Formats: sequence, C-alpha cells, structure tokens
Amino acid sequence: MRFLGIVVLFAVISSCPAVILTDYTRCESHGTINSILFEPCQKEPCHVQGSQNYTAQVNFTAHEHSMTLENIYHGFFAGVQVPFEVNPKDACTDSGIHCPLIPGESHVYVANVTIPAYATSVGMRLAGQWEVRDDTGHNLMCFVFPLILT
Repeated sequence: MRFLGIVVLFAVISSCPAVILTDYTRCESHGTINSILFEPCQKEPCHVQGSQNYTAQVNFTAHEHSMTLENIYHGFFAGVQVPFEVNPKDACTDSGIHCPLIPGESHVYVANVTIPAYATSVGMRLAGQWEVRDDTGHNLMCFVFPLILT
C-alpha cells in the first residue's frame, strides 16, 4: 500500500512540472528572496501560453513591518509594460502570508498569474516582473525573469 502511495505522489508531481528559478533579477525591494518555484515549467526560461494560469511560490524574509500587501505582475513585450491578472490581488489573503508582517520572519507566498489571451506570438521572448508592495507602496519583494511564448 505504501508503494502505491509513492507511485500516486510521483504521478501528481510529474504531471505538474515546476522549476526553482535561478535565472532572475531582483528589483529594488526591502525583503530577501530565499527561493522561487514557478509552475508549470519544464526548464528555464519557462515557456508560457496565452490564457494559461501559472503559479509562483516564493520563500522570502520580510525586513519591515507592513499591515497590507498588494500583488502586481507585469509582462514586458518588446519594451512595453503590460499588466497581467494576478490572484489574489491582496497578498494578505489566500496567499500563505498572514498580515501584519513582522520583520525577520520568513514566509512562503503563493499566487497565480494568467498570461493574457492576446499573448500569441510563438517564440517571442518577454520578461515577467512580479512585485509585492507594502502599505507604503514600496516593494517588499520584486523579481524579473525571462519567459518564452509557446
């Protein structure tokens, strides 16, 4: 029975591949990013499709107190910044983070982004910028990573 449980767990994990991102750039922020998991993704740079949902799981350490947090995600297509839908918008709700944030505590943050349906230029490279802003409007965490439309 234990073997069957291991087989089922492996099937679930392998059906939804994820990558721990290493090819990203930190933007100006006052938190420390410890790790980023992006799924589904086979390898970096991640290949994404329009109208599809993707999940980021970020382990980070807060360095300042904040009562509220806001998720923001942009794609950069040929130098043009385009907002993407991200859920939840309120990063203190249903994302694994409990506000208020206390400096020095580590958190695991989970949010989903939907690639816009109009993003259909196969092979086009773009950059994704994920931000979580605190109650003063400053970035608690921010990172930019490469993507390829498929």
